[in-house]
Amino acid sequence: MEKNDLLMSLQGPINLAKRNTSATPNRPGAFRHVGVADSCEMELSVDTVQQNESYTGQRLQVGELTLGKNGTLNMTLKDWSIENLALALYGEVITVASGIITDEALPSGLVIGDRIKLTHSFVADVELKNASSATLVEGTDYIVESAPAGLIKLLTTVALTATVDYSYAKTESLGIFTRQPPERWFMLDGINTDQEDSHVIVELFRVKFNPVSNFTLLHNEGYGELPLTATVLADMTQTKDSTLGYFGSYTQKAE
Repeated sequence: MEKNDLLMSLQGPINLAKRNTSATPNRPGAFRHVGVADSCEMELSVDTVQQNESYTGQRLQVGELTLGKNGTLNMTLKDWSIENLALALYGEVITVASGIITDEALPSGLVIGDRIKLTHSFVADVELKNASSATLVEGTDYIVESAPAGLIKLLTTVALTATVDYSYAKTESLGIFTRQPPERWFMLDGINTDQEDSHVIVELFRVKFNPVSNFTLLHNEGYGELPLTATVLADMTQTKDSTLGYFGSYTQKAE
């Protein structure tokens, strides 16, 4: 193979960082590896207006003016980490410490057979008590249908007006659409698997994530996916005379 022949088959970790907007020019903070990704694609385009001449009778194109430059980043992630889900759902990660609940009241107007969600999820040691604080019998008066969901089913009349004691585990939660669209600094630490010791680094200074467009919640075949799309924005804090411009860079080791 000639020295200048470089075939490319890229893999490598995708890293995202919060942008340090207090620095000028902006710089990335600590990077986080997003985990397994099936695909990562960048689409670049320009908006143009064309000019045709009007004197030959053929309306020949004589000019094309660039009005704007645009970019899109598409990734399909397989790693359902809470941080990746936060990007997809515009959520803020809320951590709730483990604890114990006593005398949680049930809703009014219940009938036998109703299934009730407790305030907390991932519960254990669930006990129902009647008005005299006597403990009801699990399996006879009630059933814990799903401890992770905190779901109980009421089986007898006495259970309908009971109170509940239980413990719950430490959890991490995400609200949906609870924060502004997240912006990140993108870096692919690319490995060319066709060439030994051949690497490329692709950076995008400012990508703004769109909410996930297809959030599949049941996976009958294979693993779930997080298809994420981000708009590649110009980072105007980068120096005007920078040879790398405002959007990003593609870097490889020189021969």
